[in-house]
Amino acid sequence: GQAFPYTPTANPRYMVPEWSFGIQDERLQKLVEEVRGKGAQVVVLLSHNGMDVDLKPATRVTGIDVILGGHTHDGVPSPSVVKNASGRTLVTNGGSNGKFLGVLDLEVKGGKVQGYRYRLVPVFANLLPPDPDMDGCIRSLRAPLQERAPGEAGGERRAPLSARQLQRLLGPGHLRRVDRRQGGGDVLLSRLPLGHHHPAGGTHHHGSAHGSNRHHLPVDHPQRVHRHTDQGDSWRTCATICSIPILTSNTVA
Repeated sequence: GQAFPYTPTANPRYMVPEWSFGIQDERLQKLVEEVRGKGAQVVVLLSHNGMDVDLKPATRVTGIDVILGGHTHDGVPSPSVVKNASGRTLVTNGGSNGKFLGVLDLEVKGGKVQGYRYRLVPVFANLLPPDPDMDGCIRSLRAPLQERAPGEAGGERRAPLSARQLQRLLGPGHLRRVDRRQGGGDVLLSRLPLGHHHPAGGTHHHGSAHGSNRHHLPVDHPQRVHRHTDQGDSWRTCATICSIPILTSNTVA
């Protein structure tokens, strides 16, 4: 496996105090040779680099048949075939948020991959029964917020800002501010549709925009915030409590 190379900068350092991360092609090459030496006929790398980053090691590290990646949330309809010194490596991503299931069938003969079939299968949540353990976890996290009624809007600011622009601007700052030493929150959920942000013991703030959860501008002071969304059961997946700057304003593109 290949972990996200920027884990220490994308998460609070206490989570990985003594671990090192990075793109280490030489160590990966040695690992591939080691498992091949133990008799592996097919080598599949599970990666969290992102599709664009995975394409580069596929050209430099030999002996990997398939790279199944993530992080960039790309729903890749067919694998990229990358040539290298030992042959080729198939690189693909299966999307994000459980929307797709990437299915790859390999035809192996004589210790080598001779052919493959790949499908990006859509997952329809309304047609599949939920996993009992995961469903119970989600319900337990949402329960404390279910009785909280939406409040009045705390303010509004209009500007032609896209969700992607605000993601790049605000995302890293929030990740750095949300730390156990500041607020006791272990998880900051993102990529939920826009909903309500309730500061404990303070005024309720409500935002609304055209289907995006990135249309918020922060206020300077941090408080304890309950985050949840009210866009329907298919999206209202979880809730968390952590200390982050209150998000009181929204922009409408």
